[in-house]
Parts: sequence; C-alpha cells; structure tokens
Amino acid sequence: ATQALMQLGQLPAPGGQKVEIDLPGAKQVIDILGMLEKKTSGNLDPEEAKLFQDILHGVRLSFLQATSK
Repeated sequence: ATQALMQLGQLPAPGGQKVEIDLPGAKQVIDILGMLEKKTSGNLDPEEAKLFQDILHGVRLSFLQATSK
C-alpha cells in the first residue's frame, strides 16, 4: 500500500527523493493487493481481514482520486 501511495504522489519517497506519479505502476500494486486479499480469504483472523480491507479500500479510493484530476 505504501508503494502505491508513493506512486500516486501521496507519500514522499525514502530520503525525501522526488517521486513521479506512476498511475500504471500504482494500479499494478493495487491489483496485486486485491489478489492477495482473495488468496488469504478465510486464512486471516477478523482483525487482520478488516485491516487488509480498509487498506485496500483506501488505496483504491486514492487511485480514483488521482485519475479524476
């Protein structure tokens, strides 16, 4: 999720480096997170599953906001 947010320009890179917005890269990371959510379905305790869903929802929303600018 951190990688996706950096690629969307919402978090600075380590060391304060400038990060260029990379929408295709962010989408790829978000898609991988979605795949991991499906693969781990039923194997996480409820708190972990909720955290995963919340994080994924947040990065998807950030992606939609970045693409609507």
